[in-house]
Amino acid sequence: MERVGVIHGVGIWFDVYFSGSTYCSLLSTSPFELPTRWKQMRLLLSKPIGINPDQIISGNLKMGVNEDGTIDVELILKVPELNVIST
Repeated sequence: MERVGVIHGVGIWFDVYFSGSTYCSLLSTSPFELPTRWKQMRLLLSKPIGINPDQIISGNLKMGVNEDGTIDVELILKVPELNVIST
């Protein structure tokens, strides 16, 4: 972190490169690229995390298709110095 703040969630998107024998194309859902039918996701935490400058935040993101054909998403963020885990 660069400054004191509170993290309520994170935004995610993906980039996929399709490499052919003569051409490579990119599918990006970045908010900085042209829109596609795929969108960015906002993942809100169950409890906000207070954070100070120079603290490091780490985490894991797990995504998978469920039996209903929709996507289950699990995000775990950790702030080791505070012994805080938020999902």
